Amino acid sequence: MKRICTFMLFCVCLMFASLSLANEDLEGSSDHPLFTRMPGFFIDSYQYQEFGNMEFMTGEDQVIEPEGIHTSIAYFIKDDAVSPSEMQILRNHETAAAAIGGKVVYKEPNTIYILAEPQNRKLYIRVSGHNGGEAYSIETVEESRMRQDVVADVSVLQSALGTAGKVIITGIYFDFGESLLKPESDPAVLEIARLLNNNPNLTLHVVGHTDSVGSLETNLILSKARAQAVVQALVENHEIGAQRLKAHGVASLAPVTSNRTKEGQALNRRVEIVDQ
Repeated sequence: MKRICTFMLFCVCLMFASLSLANEDLEGSSDHPLFTRMPGFFIDSYQYQEFGNMEFMTGEDQVIEPEGIHTSIAYFIKDDAVSPSEMQILRNHETAAAAIGGKVVYKEPNTIYILAEPQNRKLYIRVSGHNGGEAYSIETVEESRMRQDVVADVSVLQSALGTAGKVIITGIYFDFGESLLKPESDPAVLEIARLLNNNPNLTLHVVGHTDSVGSLETNLILSKARAQAVVQALVENHEIGAQRLKAHGVASLAPVTSNRTKEGQALNRRVEIVDQ
Protein backbone atom coordinates (compact mmCIF):
# COMPACT_ATOMS: atom_id res chain seq x y z
CA MET A 1 0.00 0.00 0.00
CA LYS A 2 1.31 3.42 -0.92
CA ARG A 3 2.49 5.63 1.89
CA ILE A 4 0.88 9.00 2.53
CA CYS A 5 3.44 11.42 3.92
CA THR A 6 2.76 13.70 6.84
CA PHE A 7 3.22 16.80 4.74
CA MET A 8 0.55 15.78 2.22
CA LEU A 9 -1.93 15.05 5.00
CA PHE A 10 -1.10 18.41 6.50
CA CYS A 11 -1.82 20.10 3.18
CA VAL A 12 -5.16 18.37 2.80
CA CYS A 13 -6.23 19.45 6.30
CA LEU A 14 -5.18 23.02 5.65
CA MET A 15 -7.09 23.00 2.41
CA PHE A 16 -10.35 23.57 4.22
CA ALA A 17 -9.11 25.40 7.31
CA SER A 18 -7.17 28.09 5.49
CA LEU A 19 -9.46 29.20 2.67
CA SER A 20 -11.11 31.79 4.90
CA LEU A 21 -7.77 33.39 5.82
CA ALA A 22 -6.33 36.47 4.12
CA ASN A 23 -5.04 35.72 0.61
CA GLU A 24 -1.49 36.75 1.46
CA ASP A 25 1.76 34.84 1.58
CA LEU A 26 2.73 33.45 4.96
CA GLU A 27 5.21 35.82 6.59
CA GLY A 28 8.79 34.73 5.95
CA SER A 29 7.86 32.39 3.11
CA SER A 30 9.10 32.43 -0.48
CA ASP A 31 8.77 30.46 -3.70
CA HIS A 32 11.21 27.67 -4.39
CA PRO A 33 14.27 29.15 -6.18
CA LEU A 34 13.73 26.82 -9.17
CA PHE A 35 9.97 27.31 -9.62
CA THR A 36 7.71 30.33 -9.95
CA ARG A 37 4.20 29.85 -8.63
CA MET A 38 1.03 29.24 -10.62
CA PRO A 39 -0.87 32.53 -11.26
CA GLY A 40 -3.45 33.49 -8.65
CA PHE A 41 -2.04 31.47 -5.75
CA PHE A 42 -0.64 32.49 -2.36
CA ILE A 43 1.65 30.61 0.05
CA ASP A 44 -0.29 29.24 3.00
CA SER A 45 2.32 26.91 4.50
CA TYR A 46 6.11 27.01 4.29
CA GLN A 47 8.96 25.04 5.82
CA TYR A 48 12.70 25.16 5.19
CA GLN A 49 15.19 22.86 6.89
CA GLU A 50 18.94 22.83 6.41
CA PHE A 51 18.78 19.05 6.82
CA GLY A 52 15.65 16.92 6.53
CA ASN A 53 14.11 14.16 4.45
CA MET A 54 11.01 13.27 2.47
CA GLU A 55 9.30 10.18 1.10
CA PHE A 56 9.89 9.84 -2.64
CA MET A 57 8.26 7.20 -4.84
CA THR A 58 10.45 5.61 -7.52
CA GLY A 59 7.91 2.98 -8.53
CA GLU A 60 4.90 0.99 -7.37
CA ASP A 61 5.38 0.48 -3.61
CA GLN A 62 9.02 1.60 -4.00
CA VAL A 63 9.86 4.41 -1.59
CA ILE A 64 13.17 6.06 -0.77
CA GLU A 65 13.88 8.82 1.75
CA PRO A 66 16.49 11.22 0.36
CA GLU A 67 18.16 13.54 2.89
CA GLY A 68 19.45 17.07 2.51
CA ILE A 69 18.13 20.62 2.20
CA HIS A 70 14.39 20.21 2.66
CA THR A 71 11.72 22.65 1.46
CA SER A 72 7.91 22.28 1.73
CA ILE A 73 5.50 24.84 0.28
CA ALA A 74 1.68 24.73 0.15
CA TYR A 75 -0.23 27.07 -2.19
CA PHE A 76 -3.92 28.02 -2.21
CA ILE A 77 -5.96 29.84 -4.82
CA LYS A 78 -6.95 33.42 -4.04
CA ASP A 79 -10.64 34.21 -3.57
CA ASP A 80 -10.82 36.27 -6.77
CA ALA A 81 -8.80 33.88 -8.97
CA VAL A 82 -9.89 31.01 -11.19
CA SER A 83 -8.19 27.75 -10.28
CA PRO A 84 -6.46 25.62 -12.91
CA SER A 85 -6.94 21.85 -13.11
CA GLU A 86 -4.68 19.54 -11.15
CA MET A 87 -3.36 18.23 -14.47
CA GLN A 88 -2.45 21.77 -15.50
CA ILE A 89 -0.52 22.30 -12.26
CA LEU A 90 1.40 19.06 -12.60
CA ARG A 91 2.14 19.51 -16.30
CA ASN A 92 3.47 23.04 -15.69
CA HIS A 93 5.93 21.79 -13.10
CA GLU A 94 6.92 18.82 -15.23
CA THR A 95 7.77 21.16 -18.12
CA ALA A 96 9.63 23.59 -15.86
CA ALA A 97 11.68 20.77 -14.35
CA ALA A 98 12.57 19.48 -17.82
CA ALA A 99 14.37 22.78 -18.45
CA ILE A 100 16.92 21.82 -15.77
CA GLY A 101 17.14 18.20 -16.89
CA GLY A 102 14.42 16.91 -14.60
CA LYS A 103 12.52 13.73 -15.44
CA VAL A 104 9.34 12.29 -13.95
CA VAL A 105 10.23 8.95 -12.36
CA TYR A 106 6.77 8.07 -11.03
CA LYS A 107 3.19 9.33 -11.28
CA GLU A 108 0.13 9.02 -9.09
CA PRO A 109 -3.34 10.40 -9.92
CA ASN A 110 -2.59 13.81 -8.39
CA THR A 111 1.17 13.65 -7.74
CA ILE A 112 4.36 13.53 -9.79
CA TYR A 113 7.86 12.62 -8.57
CA ILE A 114 10.69 14.32 -10.43
CA LEU A 115 14.44 13.74 -10.22
CA ALA A 116 16.70 16.56 -11.47
CA GLU A 117 20.46 17.08 -11.33
CA PRO A 118 21.18 20.77 -12.04
CA GLN A 119 24.84 21.76 -11.72
CA ASN A 120 25.91 18.44 -10.12
CA ARG A 121 23.17 18.75 -7.46
CA LYS A 122 20.68 15.91 -7.03
CA LEU A 123 17.20 17.33 -6.46
CA TYR A 124 14.14 15.26 -5.55
CA ILE A 125 10.85 17.02 -6.30
CA ARG A 126 7.28 16.03 -5.44
CA VAL A 127 4.37 18.11 -6.73
CA SER A 128 0.79 17.35 -5.68
CA GLY A 129 -2.50 18.93 -6.74
CA HIS A 130 -5.39 19.11 -4.29
CA ASN A 131 -9.12 19.81 -4.30
CA GLY A 132 -9.46 19.90 -8.05
CA GLY A 133 -6.69 22.47 -8.49
CA GLU A 134 -7.63 24.93 -5.71
CA ALA A 135 -4.45 24.01 -3.86
CA TYR A 136 -1.12 22.39 -4.60
CA SER A 137 2.11 21.58 -2.79
CA ILE A 138 5.77 21.33 -3.68
CA GLU A 139 8.23 19.41 -1.55
CA THR A 140 11.90 19.09 -2.44
CA VAL A 141 15.10 17.66 -1.05
CA GLU A 142 18.46 18.71 -2.42
CA GLU A 143 20.61 15.75 -1.50
CA SER A 144 23.51 16.63 0.77
CA ARG A 145 25.37 15.39 3.79
CA MET A 146 24.39 16.69 7.17
CA ARG A 147 26.71 19.35 8.53
CA GLN A 148 28.51 17.76 11.46
CA ASP A 149 27.97 20.26 14.28
CA VAL A 150 29.22 17.86 16.95
CA VAL A 151 32.87 16.82 16.64
CA ALA A 152 34.92 14.52 18.81
CA ASP A 153 36.83 16.45 21.46
CA VAL A 154 40.50 15.97 22.26
CA SER A 155 39.88 13.35 24.98
CA VAL A 156 37.91 11.17 22.56
CA LEU A 157 40.61 11.47 19.90
CA GLN A 158 43.33 10.56 22.39
CA SER A 159 41.39 7.56 23.69
CA ALA A 160 40.73 6.26 20.17
CA LEU A 161 44.36 6.60 19.18
CA GLY A 162 45.38 4.75 22.34
CA THR A 163 43.10 1.80 21.68
CA ALA A 164 42.85 1.55 17.88
CA GLY A 165 45.86 3.55 16.74
CA LYS A 166 43.67 5.61 14.41
CA VAL A 167 40.48 7.67 14.42
CA ILE A 168 38.10 9.08 11.80
CA ILE A 169 37.80 12.86 12.07
CA THR A 170 34.17 13.91 11.74
CA GLY A 171 33.40 17.44 10.60
CA ILE A 172 35.99 17.73 7.81
CA TYR A 173 34.39 19.21 4.66
CA PHE A 174 35.36 19.65 1.01
CA ASP A 175 33.30 20.53 -2.04
CA PHE A 176 32.71 17.78 -4.59
CA GLY A 177 35.93 16.84 -6.33
CA GLU A 178 37.87 19.61 -4.55
CA SER A 179 40.65 19.67 -1.94
CA LEU A 180 40.10 23.14 -0.48
CA LEU A 181 39.22 22.75 3.19
CA LYS A 182 35.89 24.45 3.94
CA PRO A 183 35.58 26.87 6.89
CA GLU A 184 33.05 24.55 8.57
CA SER A 185 36.00 22.21 9.22
CA ASP A 186 37.66 24.61 11.68
CA PRO A 187 36.25 23.04 14.90
CA ALA A 188 37.47 19.56 13.91
CA VAL A 189 40.94 20.84 12.94
CA LEU A 190 41.13 22.69 16.25
CA GLU A 191 40.58 19.45 18.19
CA ILE A 192 43.43 17.77 16.27
CA ALA A 193 45.65 20.74 17.15
CA ARG A 194 44.72 20.43 20.81
CA LEU A 195 45.56 16.74 20.72
CA LEU A 196 49.01 17.50 19.30
CA ASN A 197 49.64 20.35 21.73
CA ASN A 198 48.69 18.12 24.68
CA ASN A 199 51.05 15.39 23.47
CA PRO A 200 54.31 17.02 22.31
CA ASN A 201 55.87 13.69 21.28
CA LEU A 202 52.89 12.60 19.16
CA THR A 203 53.34 12.39 15.40
CA LEU A 204 50.52 11.60 13.01
CA HIS A 205 49.78 10.27 9.57
CA VAL A 206 46.86 12.22 8.09
CA VAL A 207 45.11 9.93 5.63
CA GLY A 208 42.55 10.96 3.03
CA HIS A 209 39.94 8.52 1.73
CA THR A 210 37.45 8.81 -1.13
CA ASP A 211 34.55 6.76 -2.47
CA SER A 212 34.96 4.72 -5.67
CA VAL A 213 33.30 7.27 -7.98
CA GLY A 214 35.79 8.24 -10.68
CA SER A 215 39.12 6.65 -11.54
CA LEU A 216 41.48 5.27 -8.93
CA GLU A 217 44.29 7.46 -10.23
CA THR A 218 42.23 10.64 -9.86
CA ASN A 219 41.03 9.66 -6.38
CA LEU A 220 44.56 8.87 -5.22
CA ILE A 221 45.58 12.42 -6.11
CA LEU A 222 42.42 13.93 -4.59
CA SER A 223 42.63 11.98 -1.32
CA LYS A 224 46.26 12.99 -0.75
CA ALA A 225 45.49 16.62 -1.59
CA ARG A 226 42.69 16.62 0.99
CA ALA A 227 44.97 15.12 3.63
CA GLN A 228 47.57 17.76 2.77
CA ALA A 229 44.96 20.48 3.21
CA VAL A 230 44.36 19.32 6.79
CA VAL A 231 48.10 19.24 7.43
CA GLN A 232 48.46 22.73 6.00
CA ALA A 233 45.69 24.07 8.25
CA LEU A 234 47.34 22.58 11.32
CA VAL A 235 50.75 24.01 10.41
CA GLU A 236 49.64 27.47 9.26
CA ASN A 237 46.70 28.15 11.55
CA HIS A 238 47.75 26.32 14.72
CA GLU A 239 51.57 26.40 14.53
CA ILE A 240 51.98 22.64 14.62
CA GLY A 241 55.45 21.55 13.46
CA ALA A 242 55.30 20.21 9.92
CA GLN A 243 57.71 17.39 10.86
CA ARG A 244 55.01 15.92 13.11
CA LEU A 245 52.59 15.35 10.26
CA LYS A 246 52.63 13.28 7.07
CA ALA A 247 49.86 13.42 4.47
CA HIS A 248 48.76 10.32 2.55
CA GLY A 249 45.96 9.46 0.15
CA VAL A 250 44.59 5.98 -0.36
CA ALA A 251 41.54 6.79 -2.52
CA SER A 252 38.93 4.02 -2.18
CA LEU A 253 41.38 1.28 -1.19
CA ALA A 254 40.36 1.13 2.48
CA PRO A 255 36.56 1.53 2.65
CA VAL A 256 34.66 1.22 5.91
CA THR A 257 31.61 -0.12 4.04
CA SER A 258 30.41 -0.91 0.52
CA ASN A 259 30.61 1.79 -2.15
CA ARG A 260 27.55 0.34 -3.91
CA THR A 261 25.16 2.75 -2.19
CA LYS A 262 25.11 6.53 -1.78
CA GLU A 263 25.08 6.07 1.99
CA GLY A 264 28.15 3.87 1.82
CA GLN A 265 29.99 6.32 -0.42
CA ALA A 266 29.29 9.13 2.07
CA LEU A 267 30.81 7.11 4.92
CA ASN A 268 33.86 6.18 2.85
CA ARG A 269 34.69 9.83 2.07
CA ARG A 270 36.66 10.70 5.19
CA VAL A 271 39.91 11.84 6.78
CA GLU A 272 41.63 9.76 9.44
CA ILE A 273 44.58 10.39 11.73
CA VAL A 274 46.90 7.47 12.46
CA ASP A 275 49.50 7.27 15.21
CA GLN A 276 52.99 7.07 13.70
